[in-house]
Amino acid sequence: MPNVDDEMSRRKPETGNRKPEIGIRQREVSVLCVLVGLALCLAGCSNLPQPSLAAPASVEGPAPTQTTAAAPAAASAAGPVKRGLGFWPTDHSSRHLDQAFELLRQNAEIVMVQKDDPFDSPENKATTAVLDNWLDRAGQAGLLKYVALEPFNGDRTAARPPVGWSGSRARVAEPKWSEAYRQKVLEIVERHHPEYLNLGVEANMYYKNNPEDYVAFRALFQRLRQEVKQLQPNAKVFCSYQYEILTGQMAGTKGRAQWELLGEKALEQDVVGISTYPAFLHSTYDPQSVPSDYFQVLREHTHLPIFVAELGWYSSDSVSPASSPEMQAELIQRVPALLQGMNVEAVCWVSMVDLRDLPALAALKSQWPQFFSLGLVDTRLTPKPAWESWKNLKHWQVVEAPERAAAAKRAEKGASASPDAGLHGFLGLGSTVGAGVEPAGADQAPALRWDYKFSSNPLAMIVKPNVAVGASARGLAVQWRSEKDTEVAVVLEESGGARYQSRQPVGTKQSSTVQLPWNQFQLQEDTHDANGRLDPTEVTKLALVDVSGFMGKRGSNRIWLENVGWIVPGGKE
Repeated sequence: MPNVDDEMSRRKPETGNRKPEIGIRQREVSVLCVLVGLALCLAGCSNLPQPSLAAPASVEGPAPTQTTAAAPAAASAAGPVKRGLGFWPTDHSSRHLDQAFELLRQNAEIVMVQKDDPFDSPENKATTAVLDNWLDRAGQAGLLKYVALEPFNGDRTAARPPVGWSGSRARVAEPKWSEAYRQKVLEIVERHHPEYLNLGVEANMYYKNNPEDYVAFRALFQRLRQEVKQLQPNAKVFCSYQYEILTGQMAGTKGRAQWELLGEKALEQDVVGISTYPAFLHSTYDPQSVPSDYFQVLREHTHLPIFVAELGWYSSDSVSPASSPEMQAELIQRVPALLQGMNVEAVCWVSMVDLRDLPALAALKSQWPQFFSLGLVDTRLTPKPAWESWKNLKHWQVVEAPERAAAAKRAEKGASASPDAGLHGFLGLGSTVGAGVEPAGADQAPALRWDYKFSSNPLAMIVKPNVAVGASARGLAVQWRSEKDTEVAVVLEESGGARYQSRQPVGTKQSSTVQLPWNQFQLQEDTHDANGRLDPTEVTKLALVDVSGFMGKRGSNRIWLENVGWIVPGGKE
């Protein structure tokens, strides 16, 4: 990418007649076109997952048209958030396993197996057999399988040594270690074909303790993800991050968040996984002490769906600070509100069943007694109050109640009422994009929030890759409002690389709808189209670019998008 700072610093203010000013604008437009082209290319190479979208919506306008969501080609419909249950087998009897699996089958969509011994050491042969059988049952029952691997030890300070490892401390950078882990990962994928695969449980803790070796792990992850996709193309491959450490909330990490792991050091993954134990180490252990915006900061740092890979709250009053079964149930009841407005893929409770107090687990209990009462049922499979709260999560929808309520409020006024029409799936470049929808004002429809700030970098855009336009579409409609008066270029890119744009003002006073027939889009000067016209059915990407940064403006702005969709004849699409 060209150095935009250098380009801007070389420009000198022109005085006199209008001709030099026109020259400046032409150069600005040229730089804009080049950067937009490079950014769209990056977006096309990102291998982004296809997020959920709600039903199509109508947009008010003078023409008798209907607007449908500008949806990805293979988007799934919005629906209930998937529930996952983890299982740590401390009772290997057939009767216990049969009863436990039946409970899980009825109250989860995902079976979670977390392997703290990814190399399947001989001494753990019995546990490995139980977990393998658990995954086999899941497949036979039509449940989704989630396998989480722990290549790092319990406190994530070192890599676990493979079977037969001797001599030096195990490190990911050692070719012998990385090959041993690679072989085990591929073996698991070929054996179980998991729909979700976590290649590094709480990888950010290893990053914190071993930043140099994490570089090797990051490279290994990228390689493994590609190989896994060849065996299981639809698998969602990722790492999980310990959320309280990621956000700098854990004791000893105050003020030292690790957002670079979702920024310049981000992995190329399908979802962002988090393990979270809200208020786990706080002196006040009360569900009501968890702030209502506890998870919302994630929306500022990732466009990817959120996969809650571990969630837990203990229920014992024999540890300090004391908890209770009722408090555990209350925390689960708060989960939808804590994650409201976010693009949530799934929520996995770390352990369905309490751990048994076994001699082999004495060391664990002395250090972390809380882990023995995380279950939603006790060791005899008797449900706790939290079990009923967990069962009720099956009614939790991706589109949250606050958005639906706002849409209903507008419907009462006779306005369009779609809480989520083509808004998901935008990737922010030089921008921050809200991961979900939120209201732009008390009397306005829910909207996708687009935040950006111009400093030395004039590029601020959001891109939606993998869009598909129906043959009957007559144009594009955008409903929006801006915090400051600005100008936005609406850019469409065809599969052959030709880009067409239409520049539109965005006002601040109230939400407005602009309808753009295809003939309002002009070919960008840095691209070529053999037939010289925009072919809507060839469009594969949609981008919105604030061009004010190229005109020397600085500062921040926010735009709310209430609807983005294709204009089609009423009722046809």
